[in-house]
Amino acid sequence: MDAATRRWKKQHPGMNAVATGSNAQLQVFHNKAYKTRGGLTKKDLMKNKHGRIVSRKASAAAKKRFKRADVKAALAKGRKALAKVVGHSMSKKRSHKKKKKRSRRRRR
Repeated sequence: MDAATRRWKKQHPGMNAVATGSNAQLQVFHNKAYKTRGGLTKKDLMKNKHGRIVSRKASAAAKKRFKRADVKAALAKGRKALAKVVGHSMSKKRSHKKKKKRSRRRRR
């Protein structure tokens, strides 16, 4: 146990320093535990636009991937400039679908 974890444990007797289970991130975010099993502390977590508690780094990486996919989808369609995909026309839906497909992480 590192010094920060020991200090937290001393200040919060009776509480777990390491949160486990499906609500681990929730516990850490609401100061019910110090860190998750993966080592994420409160400063590493944030709420996304849907209100879910997510890893700050993972969220930033996903945004970056999605932006890159946007460029690739535009180039695949033969566009030089990027236009925001707004509306409900079939071409825009196809463009958005292609962008989402390219942004998904490859699973091994």
